[in-house]
Amino acid sequence: MRHVAEKRIIPLHLCFFNIELRSALPFSIKHFRAFQLRFLSELVPTLPQKSLGCFTVPWGASMDLKIKQLNVFLVLAEFLHFGKAARHLYMSQPGLTFQIQSLEAAVGLQLFNRDRRHVELTEAGKSLVITGNRIMSELRRFEEGLVSLATEQPLRVVCAPSGEQVILPAVIRQLKKISPKSHVELCSMSPIEYLRALQENRVDVLLMVRRIDTPGVEFQLISNQQLYAVVPEDSSYAKRGSISLREFGAQPVIATARQHCDQTQPMLERMLEPLGISPQFIEAPGRQSAQEALVAAGMGVTLANEWRLLAPFPGVKMVPFEESLPPLQLGAAWRTSFESPVLSHFKAALQDVIFELSKQKRPSLAVSGRKLQTVAAPPPSDLQSRQAPRYLQA
Repeated sequence: MRHVAEKRIIPLHLCFFNIELRSALPFSIKHFRAFQLRFLSELVPTLPQKSLGCFTVPWGASMDLKIKQLNVFLVLAEFLHFGKAARHLYMSQPGLTFQIQSLEAAVGLQLFNRDRRHVELTEAGKSLVITGNRIMSELRRFEEGLVSLATEQPLRVVCAPSGEQVILPAVIRQLKKISPKSHVELCSMSPIEYLRALQENRVDVLLMVRRIDTPGVEFQLISNQQLYAVVPEDSSYAKRGSISLREFGAQPVIATARQHCDQTQPMLERMLEPLGISPQFIEAPGRQSAQEALVAAGMGVTLANEWRLLAPFPGVKMVPFEESLPPLQLGAAWRTSFESPVLSHFKAALQDVIFELSKQKRPSLAVSGRKLQTVAAPPPSDLQSRQAPRYLQA
């Protein structure tokens, strides 16, 4: 049996049931249908059906009505003057006229009586003003609900080990002050996965990572961190309070395995190459505490940035290098195409923390309130006058 579309009598105002809201707001069909049902249940009983009349259409048919047309109509209905309405909407008068004519063609009714001197609403236009205001009011409430829903979605953040003690808790604390409803989901992965996970939308923000110069990714510098050597606390370097690059390279160097991080070992090799030293690596997990546990066991030495001074590991000591070394640039990164209310709040919190850090000679004091352990000034070295190797450059 051939299917015949069911015919129903639909008042004209019900044609707004399928208004192209999706052209104005990015939300799902599920949310759109929920909005339609709520709108109809509240709006239909209040409308003057007789003034607009009824006509017969197949159930589910819709008129091509746009939110922009409705908004233009409501502004013109308020001013009753094409020139003033056009200026208010920052559009040309011919453009406004076109929108009104398109709306009238869509509904099949004249909404304004107009001549060279006067503009006034028809009976159909007056009824549409009531309906249109209700639609726009409901749309605004629905949009606010969508923003609230987007805020409830957690921001997926990966923080490198170098930022877990200082920058991560500081940013989260500030985020809660700015937007108490914002949520952060902390993700864990190997450093070698960071960039790909960001590009593949598996995470939203990378925190305390080395500089990233990749299309589609925005990098914001947080701090220039000085590098320290981590040595056993009973070693001669710990007692002396400093170490040279040559002495550092002569020890087994504990570093993250290459399959988990493709930056640390090459950086160390570039650092020691001018001295003719090829470091002997002991590969270890990426966690700073695991590497420092091996140092405490006397198996070698490793590197750490200055913020690690705030969370000393037992059995080791951080000492400065006798050579002047360029700092390590650490920052945050996110996709340029990704925007959300939570990310905006996160950026604001990060800016506040960076501003506090910039006011301190030692950045870590600004967010922790703790004092760094005093490091004795290193004695003069025959290498100190040499130019520091640019081993941090890719």
